[in-house]
Amino acid sequence: MAPTTFSERVAAAVRTLDWAKRNKAELEKLGLRMDLWIANLENAIEVAKAADNRQELLKADLHATTATLDKADSVMYRITSALIDAGAAAYGKGSEQAKQLATLRSKVRRPNTNAEVTLPVAKPNA
Repeated sequence: MAPTTFSERVAAAVRTLDWAKRNKAELEKLGLRMDLWIANLENAIEVAKAADNRQELLKADLHATTATLDKADSVMYRITSALIDAGAAAYGKGSEQAKQLATLRSKVRRPNTNAEVTLPVAKPNA
């Protein structure tokens, strides 16, 4: 018996359980405690099926969560990018603040740098 998939192993266990039940009396005459074997195998099959069902639900949940995360990440990036553009435009292209925002944008595109970016602080009109 070398089933290669979970479904094949479950099917083999179910067939073996059916065989054990059909041959219970004869196997008990040969010294096997069939009630114990049958109960253990029935329990093992049910536990495995329940765990498989739970795993499938978790996979579906993970897939849905990944889709939600991808959408949220995309929205977050677009808002970040738009705010950088709006801030640079508000300060004026070529201004020191706009250059700092451009640096921030490059850090967004190239993460994992140790350099810290100082965000511009709005200065009230005098």
